[in-house]
Amino acid sequence: FKLKTRFDARNELTVLGLGGIDKMKLNTKADDEDNEYILSYLPKIQQETFTLGAVYRHYAGAHVQSVVASHSYLNNRNTKYQQNDESDPEHLMLRLRSTEQNTQLRLENSSSFRNWKVTVGTSLAYSQYSNTTFQKVYTDRAQTFDYHTYLGIMRWGLFGTVNYTSIDERFTASLGLRADANNYSAAMKDLSDQLSPRLSLSYQLADHWFASGNAGLYYQLPAYMALGFKNNNGTFANKYNLRYMKVSEGSLGISWRKGDTFEASVEGFYKDYDKIPLSVADGIPLNCKGNDYGVVGNELLTSTAQGRSYGAEILVKWLIAKKLNLASSFTLFKSEYRNDKESEYIASAWDNRYIFNLRGTYNLPHQWSFG
Repeated sequence: FKLKTRFDARNELTVLGLGGIDKMKLNTKADDEDNEYILSYLPKIQQETFTLGAVYRHYAGAHVQSVVASHSYLNNRNTKYQQNDESDPEHLMLRLRSTEQNTQLRLENSSSFRNWKVTVGTSLAYSQYSNTTFQKVYTDRAQTFDYHTYLGIMRWGLFGTVNYTSIDERFTASLGLRADANNYSAAMKDLSDQLSPRLSLSYQLADHWFASGNAGLYYQLPAYMALGFKNNNGTFANKYNLRYMKVSEGSLGISWRKGDTFEASVEGFYKDYDKIPLSVADGIPLNCKGNDYGVVGNELLTSTAQGRSYGAEILVKWLIAKKLNLASSFTLFKSEYRNDKESEYIASAWDNRYIFNLRGTYNLPHQWSFG
């Protein structure tokens, strides 16, 4: 749901709510070899989730102040029995019960001065994670993990953005800087260690022709399951091993536009991933384990893996006779990871090489549309 209230010309409040339920069951009647393998490791998954948030804005001429508050919740249950036989308790391979909650507050101010717009702000968040897990793991030896964990993390950040548009609107630029930190460990407490600069530029070369480019550095926490994993001694096994994941990216592109009816563009991109959690048990980066359903991160990890992704994308948007709206994209890329700086890059689990998308919407009479 979404509720929007304007108290007067200068003050407004927006409230947004979103909820979801997942209840996944295994089709154990599927009996071919491929399905048999999949059924051997897929757990039964049940989840409930919701997010509730509010934004209050005050308009004061050239200045806009915003207060954003939100709370999100996820209840996750994964269960797996050997050969999917739930009649024998000894066949239990995985019983995971976890909850995640995030409460966030953000304050920001945006000011406009002729061709300039400046935004500054700060954010504060408290995250709670609890997990009760029983799991049998078979790698080089059989292991059983049986633990309960609770994690409370305070996160804080500062950010600022400067946007510029030339008088003739041929040139636009955006420069931003963000810093994040948290109290999970001493290695993550310093804002200066997670400084994230971003730059975006666009210029109209000639009629219909535009060139653009952007570059940025981004930091993200590993999954709570990885942060909250405990060994059989009851201590956080990854507390001194994990760092913020780091991604630096850049892209250059050129586009041809004809009003609002047609646009075609070509863009090349490169992304570099660093400090990615690596599984100590099997030597696989955690990012390469998340391409299927299941539990990811409840194991001993170290932030040594690296990755890269690069390629080009062609995008076409076409509005025909104000009735048919088509958009299509084709991406050619490579995605690779390695365990550390001394290792060779190999294809990641996401290395599809080709992605093609086509979507369209046709406007029917009486305000109906079909897509």
